[in-house]
Amino acid sequence: MIIAFGKHDGESVIEVVLKNPEYVNWVLENTDATGQLRVIRNEMLRFIDIFNSKPFTQKCWGNSHNCDKPATRCTTHREDCFALQWWCDECNPYQNGASPGTLYVISTYQNVLGYVSGVCKNRKEDYVSFIKRLAQEKGLPKRLKKGDIEKFFLPEGVLTF
Repeated sequence: MIIAFGKHDGESVIEVVLKNPEYVNWVLENTDATGQLRVIRNEMLRFIDIFNSKPFTQKCWGNSHNCDKPATRCTTHREDCFALQWWCDECNPYQNGASPGTLYVISTYQNVLGYVSGVCKNRKEDYVSFIKRLAQEKGLPKRLKKGDIEKFFLPEGVLTF
């Protein structure tokens, strides 16, 4: 779906979800949206659900990297947006010595939006960097070629309406 109004007129919703999460955050905050904004909001939520359903490629860092389970979440320190550590559902993110209450647990797109808006002071570059990093940890190539974003969100054979 192509956005047909405003700041991202002419851009696909898929690319906006990946490349402009600060705009996505603004759209999602408009819970009473109507008309085209409501349609775009619903489409963004659909792609966010797809993003969230993809597993991380990282293994858990629990027990000094001896845990062999797949990671289901990551943590970052409240003062460092990009030092991520990866955890399964069974391992304790505080086992490496972080003080209680200093880690922010991230497992979804929405967790990133909350973290960046609440801790990183809504910096656009933090939204973009964080979502890009999570997408790469979910299988998006680091060097994007034409069609990679669509393949990430819509595997072959999946039609959109």
